[in-house]
Amino acid sequence: MTAAPSDESPELSVVLPCRNGAGTIAAQLEALATQSWDGTWELVVADNGSTDDSMQIVESFRSRFPALRIVDASAHRGLAPTLNAGVRASSGRAIAFVNDDDEVAAGWLEAIADALKHHDVVGGRLEYERLNEPWAIQLRERPQEGGLMEWGFSDYLPFAAGASLGVRRELHDSIGGFDETMVPAGEDMDYCWRLQQAGAKMAFAPDAVTHYRLRASPRAVFRQGLAYGEGHVLVYKKHRARGLEPARNPWRRGIRGWLGLARRLLLVRNKADRARLVWHTGIRLGLAKGSLKHRVVFF
Repeated sequence: MTAAPSDESPELSVVLPCRNGAGTIAAQLEALATQSWDGTWELVVADNGSTDDSMQIVESFRSRFPALRIVDASAHRGLAPTLNAGVRASSGRAIAFVNDDDEVAAGWLEAIADALKHHDVVGGRLEYERLNEPWAIQLRERPQEGGLMEWGFSDYLPFAAGASLGVRRELHDSIGGFDETMVPAGEDMDYCWRLQQAGAKMAFAPDAVTHYRLRASPRAVFRQGLAYGEGHVLVYKKHRARGLEPARNPWRRGIRGWLGLARRLLLVRNKADRARLVWHTGIRLGLAKGSLKHRVVFF
C-alpha cells in the first residue's frame, strides 16, 4: 500500500527509477543534490534489478540529500511497476518523476513544486541542446519544449513524458498509479490521459527544465521506435473504450506510412536522414507488431 501522508510528510517526493544506469545516474544525482528550495522533499530511487554499480553510486550521494530512500523494485521488470514501487515507498504530498539518464536544470525542484501548488498534474519543459548531438535533435524535433505533447494520430488529450512529470499524490492513488500492462511503452501517455479523465487539470511548467537525453545510436533509435510503435497500439486499444475516437482508414494510413518510408530511403543524405529512416522504420514495425499482438488494427 502507498504510505499515507501526514503532517510530518515532506511536501514533495522525487521518484527516480533506475535499471543499470551507472553510466549516467551520477549526473542526475548531482543535479538534484544542488537544487535549492525552501520546502521539504525526499528522493526515492526505485531499483529495477540493476546489476551494475548504480546503487553504489546512489549510496555515495546519501549525505547530500535531506532524505534518500533506495527501494527494491525488482519484483517486476518494466518502468511502470518500478514507478509504482517508488511511489508506494514515498511519503510526499506530491510526486515528481525523473529519469536516471537526464539532468534536471537549476531551479527545477522549486519550479515543479510551485506548479503543483496551482495545478493537479504538470509536465516540465524538456531541453535538448546540452546532452545531444544535432542529428538526434533534428530526428526527434524537440517534443515538450514549448508545451505539453499532443498525440500525433488524432486530436485527444495532452500528455507529458515521465522524464519531468509531477502529480498530487491523491490523484495518483485515485487512478491506481501507472498501468503495469503498458509494456514496452505508453505508460506515461496513458497515465496522463487517465488522470485527466478522472477530472484532473494538466498544465505545462516552463520553468521546470530538464536536460533530456535522446538515444545516441541507430540501434537504440530503432529499438525505441519499435517500442513506441507498440505503445501507441496499446494506448489506442485501451482508450477506445474510454472515449478515444476510432482510427480513420487505418489500412490506408499504414500503406501511406510504408510508402513514405520508401521515399525517405531515396532521400537519405546525412546522419540525420539515416536516423530518421531508422526511427520511422521502428515506429512502423512497432505499429504492425502491436496490431498483430494485441488484435487491433492500428497502423
